[in-house]
Order: sequence, then C-alpha cells, then structure tokens
Amino acid sequence: MDLELISFLRARLDADEHNVVAVQALAPTGVDVLLDSTVPMLDGMRAVVEAYARAVGRESGGVDGHDVFTLGRAAGLEEAVRHLASIYHGEPGFQARWRPGQRPEGSGT
Repeated sequence: MDLELISFLRARLDADEHNVVAVQALAPTGVDVLLDSTVPMLDGMRAVVEAYARAVGRESGGVDGHDVFTLGRAAGLEEAVRHLASIYHGEPGFQARWRPGQRPEGSGT
C-alpha cells in the first residue's frame, strides 16, 4: 500500500471540500451556486480512496495470506485510486509513480 498516495488524496479532497464551502459562502445573497454534483462527486471519490485504504490495510501475507478475490479487489481499487490521483497531477506533492499503469517499485518484470 502506498500510504503517501492515500494521504495525498485525502488532503486534496479535504482542500476541494473546503473550496466548495468557500465558494458557497462568497456567493452574494440571492445567487445560487450550482454545486449539486460537486459534493456527491467528492464523496464518491473519498469512498473509493477509503475502500482502497481498507482493502490494503490488512496484514500482507502475500498470495497465501489472502484469497484471490481480496487481492483482485485491492488491485482494482488501486488502479481506480491512481486515476483519481491523476486528476491532481499538477498539484504539489503529486508523484509520477502514482499515474495509472505505473508498476509499483519492486514489482519485478
């Protein structure tokens, strides 16, 4: 598990949520700020990040320590989280190794 990736995404989502609240607070009285899809989108992104954190947060026992479904689920969530992280590729702290399709360090071939 890449704790840095999870921490990075949690921080970016926190900042995005803060920005949504700030935009709403700055709107003049009587002006509707249409962010109806933004908050649920951020909630959905956070749910994927947290599902990944839970999936890989178990003691690593290798293939013998986990069933194939659990390992496959963690791998799929990792790919999804990498796609979410790529949204923030221009932000300070983003690491190129988090891009989708990158091989984790020490993965061999």
